[in-house]
Amino acid sequence: MSQIFDFPKPVQDALQILGKITQSARKAAKYTSAQLAEKARVSRKTIARLEKGDPGVGIGLFITVLWLLDIPLLQGIDIGNRQPRSQISLLLRSLSQNQVQRVRHSTALHKRTL
Repeated sequence: MSQIFDFPKPVQDALQILGKITQSARKAAKYTSAQLAEKARVSRKTIARLEKGDPGVGIGLFITVLWLLDIPLLQGIDIGNRQPRSQISLLLRSLSQNQVQRVRHSTALHKRTL
């Protein structure tokens, strides 16, 4: 299992936010962690790790859980014609806009240092 403190603070924060969003969506869908684990074909402990923001959880599982819970993180990619939940969609849109601004800012700084 990866340790979250191995990553920069902004990455740790993002992982924890995504974990909380996932947990919130699971509860809104009225799934227990055991039920979601069964649907995702993993253990309940793995779902708990994902919801805590553990960076050791595989990207394939993360995308599977997003799809199972109708979390529209991948808005431009059709992964099953699911309708997003509006509150989560707005939150993720806000988060992704924030991330784009940070990446652009970071890239500009990188270019100046070259």
